[in-house]
Amino acid sequence: MNTIYLVLACALRIIFFKVLLAGKSLKSRSGGFSANHFWDSPMTTTRQIFVCIIFIALGIAARLDAGISGTVSGFVRDKETGNPLPGAAVVIENTAFGATADKHGFYIIQNLPVGSYSLRATMIGYIPMKMTAVEVKIDLNTPVNFSLTARALQVEQEIVVTAPRIKIYKDEIASVHYIDAEDLSVSLPVQTFQEALPLAPGFVANRFRGGRTANTLYLIDGLPAGGPLTRDLAFMVQNSAIAQMVVQTGGFGAEYGNVSAGLVNIITKEGRNNFDGIARVATDVVAPKERGFENTRRAEFSVSGPMTIGLGGPVIETNYLISGGMNLSDTPHQESLRQAFPSPVLYNYDVNVKFAIRASQNIYLRLQTLLSDYDWRKYDAQWEGRLSALPKRRNRNVRLSASLTHTLNATTFYKLDLTGMSLRRNVLGDWSATAPANLVVPNQSLATTWPGDTEPWNEQSSEKQLTAHLSFVRQLHPVHQLKAGLEANLWDLSLHRLRYLLWPNVKDKTSFTYSRYTDAFQQFPFTLAGYVNHKIEKSNFVVNLGLRYEAFSPHARRTPLLAGDSTDIFGGGKARFKQTLAPRLSLAVPLGSNEHLSFNYGWFYEMPPLYYLYLNRAGDQEAAWPVFGNADLKPLRSRAWEATYRRVVSPQTMYSLTYFYRNYIDLLDTSPYLVPQNNPAADGKTILRIENGARAYMSGLELAIKQDFGKGVNGALLYTYLHSTGTASWPESNLLRLARGETNQETDRSPLAWDQRHTINYNLDFLNQQGWLLSIFGKINSPAVFTDWLTGKQQKLSVRHDLDLKAAAPLRWAGLRFEPFVEIRNVLDGKYITPGDGGLDLSQPLSLLRNQFGRQIWVGITYH
Repeated sequence: MNTIYLVLACALRIIFFKVLLAGKSLKSRSGGFSANHFWDSPMTTTRQIFVCIIFIALGIAARLDAGISGTVSGFVRDKETGNPLPGAAVVIENTAFGATADKHGFYIIQNLPVGSYSLRATMIGYIPMKMTAVEVKIDLNTPVNFSLTARALQVEQEIVVTAPRIKIYKDEIASVHYIDAEDLSVSLPVQTFQEALPLAPGFVANRFRGGRTANTLYLIDGLPAGGPLTRDLAFMVQNSAIAQMVVQTGGFGAEYGNVSAGLVNIITKEGRNNFDGIARVATDVVAPKERGFENTRRAEFSVSGPMTIGLGGPVIETNYLISGGMNLSDTPHQESLRQAFPSPVLYNYDVNVKFAIRASQNIYLRLQTLLSDYDWRKYDAQWEGRLSALPKRRNRNVRLSASLTHTLNATTFYKLDLTGMSLRRNVLGDWSATAPANLVVPNQSLATTWPGDTEPWNEQSSEKQLTAHLSFVRQLHPVHQLKAGLEANLWDLSLHRLRYLLWPNVKDKTSFTYSRYTDAFQQFPFTLAGYVNHKIEKSNFVVNLGLRYEAFSPHARRTPLLAGDSTDIFGGGKARFKQTLAPRLSLAVPLGSNEHLSFNYGWFYEMPPLYYLYLNRAGDQEAAWPVFGNADLKPLRSRAWEATYRRVVSPQTMYSLTYFYRNYIDLLDTSPYLVPQNNPAADGKTILRIENGARAYMSGLELAIKQDFGKGVNGALLYTYLHSTGTASWPESNLLRLARGETNQETDRSPLAWDQRHTINYNLDFLNQQGWLLSIFGKINSPAVFTDWLTGKQQKLSVRHDLDLKAAAPLRWAGLRFEPFVEIRNVLDGKYITPGDGGLDLSQPLSLLRNQFGRQIWVGITYH
């Protein structure tokens, strides 16, 4: 153990002094740190640091994941005397997990995958006791105490107790919401986990607490599920393979970095010691006359269980999960697109293969492969009348990961994660470099203006990522717990693109300008991070003290705004090395066994989509509105605090009330620069540069009520009041203001485009022991204002009520279990506009799944 601490200390010391000395010796003109020294030699300091981290990680196998497991602990006592029972055995049925009570009767089981379990406590001379329906949640400790009864006679019997469904977790400090496997796979009328996000208070207008969409971090099994160029979700996991979806909207611990608004962590199931399998097919082809008809056919499966591996040596016990899905759809615009393209317009398949290998009693290895593949086209109203010109798009995404956990003793464990990810995106439109750089277009219609056969958008992008994450956790004392970790990310990012974009025509407000933009770059940015967190847990309070350090190098030179001008203030030299230090504080105070008050405050930093750092590296100024990337972009800064009161009114009822405040500094916007008329490169043209010029402010109130009515009836009511203001809604806001001929610059606070004051979401489901199901899922939004991203025109939106229903009935035949079901989506047949829709189309297919176009009727069948 001392060797491990020594290696960790040496690694931290090397990293600290190398980075610090490099920064001190190479101060830039703006006072920041320069990256010049980092790439001067074949084996430079930065590469040494990265390789050092990789080898340390491989050598000591340590990291506590960004939340993939939980803990169960408690005491085993004599029921009559209350005395502890040292040596009592506590095991988790159908798994290899267990523990033995110490001299105080205390036991703890760590690294337990999330899910529902049955725990069994045994002791010689006592009647065994089993606790069923014990829910394990990410990053939380589930207390389970046993009071054993002395055995009067040597007879076989067992006491069985069901854990309460509604409870307060003592160490639940942040705004974290759990959506379980039964909700996603059985009861809710949803086809994808994204459609269940409204069950988290604060999720409004497809955003978390008023942040931009890029401020959301997606993880699958605690590991990255999106690329840095756009920060969008790249992988889909079938609902039947999900053990738990964790949605966090505030109070991020020190182990979480590069996130400021919302975190979605999808935890996939792990095979247990019994075989389990689910298959499901569904379609909406039964109701082709409904407005929401998409001609969609979906199929998914998930199988898991135990497996024994023997290669001529020791036998290795393994559990596996294999899941996959296929989606064939003509999209919500099927009526228009099918006139131009054969069915299906969108083809997608996803695969998730996961092995959990117990190499020994204390060493646990997880191997996982994720695949997501898309071939698709996206409807664009600007090409209406000539939709055959829409280009085909392809997305090929792969992620490989290996996680190794080593439990040293009951109080200490460490873990290593290595992840490799490749995201490829192609848009197969015209490469029309010889066409005019700018075309005047009437009425946003491109169908009659563009002379080519297909839309002028040709793109090949590649995002490759290697991640090493190293950390450990130790219970220093029954009251004190320490977490610490290191992380390194190295990217290989390339983009080759020619694309025309539509902007308002400042000279003629009745027309638009179709301008050409080109990009060609390959960059190798990297990040380093470390954190430490100290948890103090006593009977009357819980405190978390955290600190996170992050460093980012864009590994790029600044792009001059004037081609060939090395004296330009934005040109010459390498971009700065960015460093941040973020403190985190949280406090929880139990007000009794049924009440809980918590508070947290923190600083949060997040790198923007890296696309904005590297766009227009060649300095092209032919477009009507030339836009330059900025390799010196800083991480956006957010400071947030929240207070939450939780109360269990009865074993069937619980509610929570949260007030939150968050402000953003250094959000992205475009800043204009007027080039002197005597400069031949631009001749008086206004050019724009992406900069950290915007701010935003969010505050609100969240109420969540959960009710177990008994007899299989459960419900939830969620209310969010949100006030979102700022100086810019999108990174292109100032560009659009100039193109529309508006003279006022966006420097004053005003409601953001997605400002939605009142939102009510509710869910009520009935599921009896025989498997009959009826579920209602509704979303009510108060009046709001929709602002068109391109024109700036505003439209008042009335109250919008979106209601979904699901009904299922069990069937048994020849010993097999089937569940036919029907879902009616958007029962009230509304065609909704969501505030804040808009922004550049970055060709991410998963955003298609969030739109509401009208009623849709699904039928399907599930086989267990």
